Amino acid sequence: MMPLAPFTSAASAAASLASAAYGSLRGSEEEAKGLREVSQAAERAQGLAIHLADRLSTARTDLDSALSPSSVVRGIREVGYRASSVLQRLRSSTVELLSMEDGPTESAEVLGLSRQLWECWHSKHMALTAAERLYLTLLSESRRTAALMAELAAVQRLLQEEPTTELSRQKAVESCSAQIQAQALEAVKAFEGRARDYPCGCPHTRTGLLRISRREEDLSSVREAFQALVCAEEAELLAQAKELLVAPDLRTLTSTLARRQVFWEEQIEENWQQWSHQSGLFHEAQAGAADCWAQLRCAWTLALPMRAKAQHLLEVTAGDQTEQGPALHKVLVEVAATLALLGAWAHFHNLRGDGSVLSEVQALFQSLLECLNTRFEKYQGTAAVREMLRAREAWQLVEAPSHRPDDWWHPDNWPRWNEQAEGPS
Repeated sequence: MMPLAPFTSAASAAASLASAAYGSLRGSEEEAKGLREVSQAAERAQGLAIHLADRLSTARTDLDSALSPSSVVRGIREVGYRASSVLQRLRSSTVELLSMEDGPTESAEVLGLSRQLWECWHSKHMALTAAERLYLTLLSESRRTAALMAELAAVQRLLQEEPTTELSRQKAVESCSAQIQAQALEAVKAFEGRARDYPCGCPHTRTGLLRISRREEDLSSVREAFQALVCAEEAELLAQAKELLVAPDLRTLTSTLARRQVFWEEQIEENWQQWSHQSGLFHEAQAGAADCWAQLRCAWTLALPMRAKAQHLLEVTAGDQTEQGPALHKVLVEVAATLALLGAWAHFHNLRGDGSVLSEVQALFQSLLECLNTRFEKYQGTAAVREMLRAREAWQLVEAPSHRPDDWWHPDNWPRWNEQAEGPS
């Protein structure tokens, strides 16, 4: 009988070799799986970055257009075509507008237009503010996506080099950090360039809505605030990149990065949907404001001055005290107060994109003041307009002393009614 020891030793050695071979094969499979996972995650991150870049370009173009005077003029021209049927109706009903019997109905229509004009104006400002905020959020998310791509690429290289060393991981962290720092610097430079070429600003503390920065000191404050935001984000991303150095298992880190990527995909999609919604609200409100303005201006041009003149003649020649006098006066006062509020609101927030409209608003406003001062003597001219403005919360938010005579919306610059004279002083 041959001794069993040599066979036992050989079997043991064979088993050890087989176990080592299996372990090596299994390790190779796990390594290949890890490489596939990180490669797929990197491809998804790259696709997300490209998709987000296209969306950011669309958003920036839309926002810059929203603040461009030429865009507003085009929008008003297009709305003018859509409102042609309404304007034709107003032209054909001039006689009805002058009729004292039909006065209350037309007065209610004009009051409705005046109120709707302010609501649309305010709504588009709210939507513009929200869209600008969401754009900055999307910009931040694009930088986070770029940092994620850099980290995924570093993990991919480390997996290919396994077993990794502390030195190789340190180099990976340094590579990611360099990319994060470079993109932060590029973000600040890009924002400064945009601030030179396009309007930019920040929400005002009193109204919570976007106020365009026109003065250099205001622009400096906006740039500094953006730079501080980017620096805080950069510090967070740099700290996050250090997980390459301390992660005990790169495959586990790959899974973590993949989940993080899914999270940002969902966030970006949600914010993009919100931006699209706010952009739609802005354009809808802009069209509504232009529509209301076209009708309101037409109503004044065709009818209201003649009704005011007719009412004035009745009171002067016959001492007639009809119910239409106070009603018509109320209409003129509320419309004038709304137009003054529009002018003050635009001035307070430095909104020059509506420049052509504001010129027309100014012309109509001055006509209204003249009418109130010359046709409604017993109401002491524009006193009721001042009183109505003081009671409006929106006016209280933007009211400020006037230091320029061309601030047409400010009561200090209105012609005053002189009780001792027969007209405005």
